[in-house]
Amino acid sequence: MNEHQFNEHKRLAEILRLARMQLNEELMKEYSAAHTAWLSTSRTAWTSNGTLLPFTVQFHYPSEEEVVARGVELYKVLTQQVAKPVEETPIAYTPETNLVPVEEPNKETVAETTNAVTEPTADIEDKFKSLITQWGGKGTY
Repeated sequence: MNEHQFNEHKRLAEILRLARMQLNEELMKEYSAAHTAWLSTSRTAWTSNGTLLPFTVQFHYPSEEEVVARGVELYKVLTQQVAKPVEETPIAYTPETNLVPVEEPNKETVAETTNAVTEPTADIEDKFKSLITQWGGKGTY
């Protein structure tokens, strides 16, 4: 594995880690809201009737499919932000009297430097899935 592949692998692993953290936070918020609602209803039931209500909401962790899907979304957002062109500010034109002829750049080298590497979404999803199975995930897709 060369350095570029290693850095890409680390970047994708970081995106997956962020995706898992975001999903965990969302699920914790939902669980916390359900628990708060249960607390208020159970206190009311206990003080008015003397009955205990069971807490039926179970916490679950995000599945691998959910993490991969969120990772792909994050990857798309991050690559769109990087690919946005920088807006140029207009510069006032001042004509010069002593102009020096400038050679035009080689069109082949310009074409090579301007081509952006874009990967299809399915390929990125496969890379995320392979990372999860390397971490000990089930890999059931």
